[in-house]
Amino acid sequence: MSETQEVTIAPVIFKKNGDLVQDVDGAKAIVAHYDQKTGHLEFTSIEASRKLIRQITAAIGTVNKGTQSSGLVIKTMGVKGQPRDNPKGNVPPKPRRNAQFGDQTPELVEWYFKYYPQEAYIRYGVFLDASGEPVRKRVKRKITELVDDRSGEHGLENQNDGKGAQVGPKKWENGPIGQVVTQDVLDNQIIARRATHMTFAPQEVVGGFDTGDEEDESGGGSEREEGGDE
Repeated sequence: MSETQEVTIAPVIFKKNGDLVQDVDGAKAIVAHYDQKTGHLEFTSIEASRKLIRQITAAIGTVNKGTQSSGLVIKTMGVKGQPRDNPKGNVPPKPRRNAQFGDQTPELVEWYFKYYPQEAYIRYGVFLDASGEPVRKRVKRKITELVDDRSGEHGLENQNDGKGAQVGPKKWENGPIGQVVTQDVLDNQIIARRATHMTFAPQEVVGGFDTGDEEDESGGGSEREEGGDE
């Protein structure tokens, strides 16, 4: 595929009977089904869940070309023919999403992996081995942190002439502030198409990682899902 060629994905249409349909080579193909009574979304295949999850959740959760909420909520999701989550005991309430991080909010990610792991695999695009378990590798991640270096601990140069600065709710009356970049190398971490504090993208794997895809569409997985999700 040339650098100038664009990949166009056919739109997903949400039918009144709950089917989500895509036009594939002139034929209508059902890619998922949403049960309005239970709030369960079932993809017809792993490929559909990987490539169309954002389109499908948006089709369910929004109306008027995505400008308004439909009021429909996706409570659970799975793939046809694949194991379905059946948590035992008392499951605590689902943590609220942080407006900035969406479903990558750390507390929410941990809740999914602990109580609804099959859904977590779909939601975050986790790579699975032949036994259906998450693929784990050695990874490297860069962490950027804004620090107050008035103590001189980091040796930052004073770039604001000692006048201080304010970033969000944090205010520095004087002295240098700046970004410190660190790099962590971690073993035995979960590899996924979407990166969270518990999952790592293919490009973070030490030595590289073959996704088996023709193109890597996640780019590190910082995107948020659109609409329709509780």
